Amino acid sequence: MRQLVDPRLFADYRRALEAVAELCHSSVRDILDQMPAMGERQAAAMLLGRYPELLARFGAMSAEVAREYYQSARDAYFEGDDEAEAYEARAARTIPPEWATEDVRAAAGGERGMSVGMLPGKAAKRVMERADRTIIQNASRDPAHPKWAVVPRPDACAWCVMVGSRGFVYRSELTADAQRHANCRCAVCVDFDVENPSLEGYDPDALYDRYREDLANGTVTTSGSSIASIGLRSGGGAAVVPRARSGGGAGGRERERIRDWTNDAIAAFEAVRDAGQLKALADRVNETLARGGEAFTDRQVQGVKWAFDRARKRLEDDANVRGLGSRETDVALPEAGGAYGAWNESNDPDGRKRGHHAIRFYEELRNRDEDAEVKRTSDNTGIGEAVVRQAYRHIFVEKHDLDKGHDFFDENYDMAESWRRMSTGVDIQPHDLTLVYHEAIEDDFMYMRGLPYRAAHDMTCDMGYDWAKECDEWKRANGLL
Repeated sequence: MRQLVDPRLFADYRRALEAVAELCHSSVRDILDQMPAMGERQAAAMLLGRYPELLARFGAMSAEVAREYYQSARDAYFEGDDEAEAYEARAARTIPPEWATEDVRAAAGGERGMSVGMLPGKAAKRVMERADRTIIQNASRDPAHPKWAVVPRPDACAWCVMVGSRGFVYRSELTADAQRHANCRCAVCVDFDVENPSLEGYDPDALYDRYREDLANGTVTTSGSSIASIGLRSGGGAAVVPRARSGGGAGGRERERIRDWTNDAIAAFEAVRDAGQLKALADRVNETLARGGEAFTDRQVQGVKWAFDRARKRLEDDANVRGLGSRETDVALPEAGGAYGAWNESNDPDGRKRGHHAIRFYEELRNRDEDAEVKRTSDNTGIGEAVVRQAYRHIFVEKHDLDKGHDFFDENYDMAESWRRMSTGVDIQPHDLTLVYHEAIEDDFMYMRGLPYRAAHDMTCDMGYDWAKECDEWKRANGLL
């Protein structure tokens, strides 16, 4: 006899998960408290040594807590159902050590808005993420294919309220940890009743109403700044985000304010739920970027452009949003010659020149200093080094089991051009960034979940990271296809 979700089971899971996160938070805080009495070199060595150890230890604990919760929820739902296919849940693999090292280096160097004092919250986030991955990876592998939702706490911030308002809509989307912020205590709930998933006390509609009310009152915040101040409540205007400009001569305090504004703008694009919000937000963002002039870096403007394009794509089924795809409202793009390289369908109809160029470029990339290439591409795109490295190795360095045998991927001119733009930092396009995420996620599907290449590729595209489709759309819009 199939049972409904037991809210007490989820409540127990949440308490256990929060306890593990708090232990990790306090353990990292203890390390930071010891650092003032040490020399700079000794303190850095201790942090680089202990922080990864703590993430591994508490990450393993959170993964096991999540595994037990998933298995218990599954067993309870299918109790007495002799026809249900058996499945044993597994804990997600360990947090990659390079992620921990990247956290420490970013905090020590003040990169991406990080500081050493923020590491305890970042560590707690990493630990919660491993629990998320355990739930979501099992949901993907399980023949029952349950749905899951991010459930915020009653005192959650507006960002978590917005994420929670989406309800049980996640089945093949990107992992929930992509939605987390530092010190986030949301928890992922799983439900095997895919036709009518629910959890007592969890009301996505009420959360959305609360989010809209906060939005109207101007109290929606992320990173300590008001998203409403970006302009979600303003009206009208074409959604044109200007192309990136060079420069960035603002002082320290001004740079911090601009960085916060940029992060909030990107978060706000992620939060929009209808065409009216998207139009109004894009209009105000344009105004601010135009007034800011050279204060904004190329990377910041590129990130906002990418967030706008992602929001437009997410809402493309809305008839009002489809109108945003017209050329006069599109993101301003550079001339094709500068953005796409030397060859196209017109001057290379048989593709030979593009093929030869791609072969030479792939070979050159394989011979480059990997650390330098990853850092340069990460700096130019704003994507973390761990993700860039995973994509770089997946495309260019590692061999895979393909239809043609165990070999490298075939060279692809468009892919080479995408990577070239990101590597040089010149004329980076939104679909270039999609390439990095597509390849990293595809790599996870192949080597974390054991999927064959074609299935991993298709599943990644289904999640919304279809680089080839975005590339073709961009080429078509620019007369290159």
